[in-house]
Amino acid sequence: MDLIKLKYFIAAAELLNFSKAAEACNITQTAIGKYINKLENEIGCSLFYRTNKGVSLTEAGEKFYSGVKEITEQYEDLLKQIENETDKLLRIGIAGDYLPVNFLRKYKAMNRDISLEVEFKDKDQLINMLERESIDAMIIPDVTMLSENTIGIEKVEIGAAHDVLCCSQESVIKYGSVGKVIENLPLITKAVESEYHEYCRDNLKSIYNSTFSDVRVVDTVSNQTTLIALGQGFAIMPKEEMTPIEDMYMEGLGERFTEILLLVYMSKNKNQSLRDLLKFVSKSNSDGESLFG
Repeated sequence: MDLIKLKYFIAAAELLNFSKAAEACNITQTAIGKYINKLENEIGCSLFYRTNKGVSLTEAGEKFYSGVKEITEQYEDLLKQIENETDKLLRIGIAGDYLPVNFLRKYKAMNRDISLEVEFKDKDQLINMLERESIDAMIIPDVTMLSENTIGIEKVEIGAAHDVLCCSQESVIKYGSVGKVIENLPLITKAVESEYHEYCRDNLKSIYNSTFSDVRVVDTVSNQTTLIALGQGFAIMPKEEMTPIEDMYMEGLGERFTEILLLVYMSKNKNQSLRDLLKFVSKSNSDGESLFG
């Protein structure tokens, strides 16, 4: 039995007029008459008395109306409960090296009833998840989004990340300078996007007059720091998220490697939790409050 179509019967039972019920349900009178006939055949009894003066409920119709009215109200209440629970869930994807822990922690502290789920994927995977509504939004550096023109995507700035170059002290001693380290070792990164690799090449060339040829993509920050400590490469990582390790050399990269972090979402898929997050970002930005401090 189709719960949605039960609304046709309920409208007819309450209005006691098939024509007015059809108009209220935005269907034809013929369609509502056929549905009620089918319903009566299905349950094996007449639900309406039909006369030249109109229609009225039979005893069975009265009983059926009372029961299905309660069922449909329970159904609608259940849908509202599920919708409310969904609106209390916020699913965020994170791309690249940036782990905006403080940003999400601040939001969560102000919205303690929100359940937060986090996914770590590359840009293309996260955009696909946005389109499929598997996540509500993603956090990604602006340089990674430069070539992206997916229809319906909206972006809002949530803060700046200041990069540092990291390598082992032993590597600097071995090659004689940071520039030589860059020339001789691969960039170790979690970012798979080629546009980000080119961004690093171009800006390192401007700063050090040298750049790298090889890229080694790894899955985690732990993998990055392990390879750096072993002298297997260098990394460009956000200062705000760095945990220095023994024998690590770090050097600031200035404005060229100050990246804007974006909160990216689909304009058509904004649930209440995402709307609340966008309000939080807007207020923080207007108040001049750092979301990464």
